[in-house]
Amino acid sequence: MKAVFYARVSTQEEQQLKALPKQVEECRDCIKAQGWELVGEYIDEGKSGTGVKNRDEYRRLMDDIELEKFDVIVVKSQDRLQRSAKDWYLFIDKIVTHNVRLYMYLENSYYTTDNSLITGIKAILAEEYSRDLSKKLNNANKRRIEKALRGEAFNAMGSGRLYGFRLENCKYVVDQEQAKVVKLVFELYLKLDSVRKVRDTINKMGYRNQAGKPFSANSISRMLKNEHYKGMYVLNRIHRDFDKKKQVMNPPEDWVCVEDVHEAIVDKETWETVNQRLAKKRKDNRGKKVGRDIFSGKLFCHSCGSVMWRHKVNNYTYWCCSKHLTRGMGCDAASSISTLTVKKILSGLTGQYTVNRNVVKADVSKWLCELREGLKDTEATNYIKNEIKRLEGRKERLTEAYLDTILSKEDYKEKYSQIESQLNDFREMLSKTDSEEIQSIQNALDNMDVALDGWIQSENFEDQKLEYLMRHIKHITVSKDRHLIIEMDIIAGAIIASENFLLFVHDDVRYSHAKQNNCPANIPHS
Repeated sequence: MKAVFYARVSTQEEQQLKALPKQVEECRDCIKAQGWELVGEYIDEGKSGTGVKNRDEYRRLMDDIELEKFDVIVVKSQDRLQRSAKDWYLFIDKIVTHNVRLYMYLENSYYTTDNSLITGIKAILAEEYSRDLSKKLNNANKRRIEKALRGEAFNAMGSGRLYGFRLENCKYVVDQEQAKVVKLVFELYLKLDSVRKVRDTINKMGYRNQAGKPFSANSISRMLKNEHYKGMYVLNRIHRDFDKKKQVMNPPEDWVCVEDVHEAIVDKETWETVNQRLAKKRKDNRGKKVGRDIFSGKLFCHSCGSVMWRHKVNNYTYWCCSKHLTRGMGCDAASSISTLTVKKILSGLTGQYTVNRNVVKADVSKWLCELREGLKDTEATNYIKNEIKRLEGRKERLTEAYLDTILSKEDYKEKYSQIESQLNDFREMLSKTDSEEIQSIQNALDNMDVALDGWIQSENFEDQKLEYLMRHIKHITVSKDRHLIIEMDIIAGAIIASENFLLFVHDDVRYSHAKQNNCPANIPHS
């Protein structure tokens, strides 16, 4: 079989990434021992498993699953893939859909439908572990803020990758070579009054960021706004909300600003002058964000392959090449397209396909049957009951320890709350195995045709077809003359669409199958 592996470590858990080379070596040895062919490696260095947004290699793995480049994915353990129950189920859905196997070498086992409940529980426990870790980090940050307010020394936190500094013994120390570049950036901005012109000048002079790549406009902008460069440390600017998987910006009045914490690279007067200019431009609505669009991350430039970014002017939304905007190079800036044009093309396509009742009915029925059988799984039910019994025993022992004054009231309340939360999760799982749940699934199976007819005959069905098509678009390549190549996760090929709606599916087997089933010749059967 063709095999790939995914490896990941988090800087919060494994300092200085010492565990990563060993994990990579173990994955390679496992594939060799199994007699598989290693065809790809996906390695995320210093990335948290609580989300997928910043894990480039994980996202590349998810994309390659759809291309069916390999047969099996090897990982050390389940929590290397993610520490989010939601992301785990999305991953499993994708590998099952594309017939890719998952092998966890630490347990010497594959993922199967037989152990789906156990792995689901593990995903929940992994997420709880990360939530607990997040609480500890927030508490540590809270103590740092309290020290700063008392005028006491506190440790610096972060990745230690701030350009111009290096982190030594939890303190920021100036890197003299990089500091020269930082000073030059501030001087150039005062002279040129443009972030992009500063970026182009710095890159032409041969300077590179810590990753050895050219500076982007965003990195120059962040550098100019960073208080570290004038010797100031700002605490409590953000709060990490684990449940929402995002960082929440606190209001400025809650920030704790401590001056002269470390050596400054630029003087305060220069820093203030630069940021006054930047603030004035922001006030003029330059670079104003307009929110996420359904096409965000899906439109790509045909010339250079870069993702296209959205701009909104007077309620008119259009997309253009990000490489040209951020780095001042790449394709011609004229290669752009409006959201209205893209939707117009897609609307024309939706009129040429209809619902394949048999396929929809078969897929939904299969899913409901699998769910029903899963609820009947007595082994899983017994496992959940044993876990509930074990946790209730822990509650009793915890109460005894409190009554014997072994635990303080605060510790007792905290531990009791944790156990009760876990008990509620398991009780909820157990409730799903009730006969009422199974009966409701059976009712849905018995009335499948009625529900399907009602859906197709509804007034907003045509709008739903367009929304369905838009949700399943994976990649749109935009040519300079505004022709589109649309790739979707529900067909075997690609649609080449222009104003004339020329369609082409480059999979001969599916194309022939469509003809045999009396489908339109240019529409894939699926």
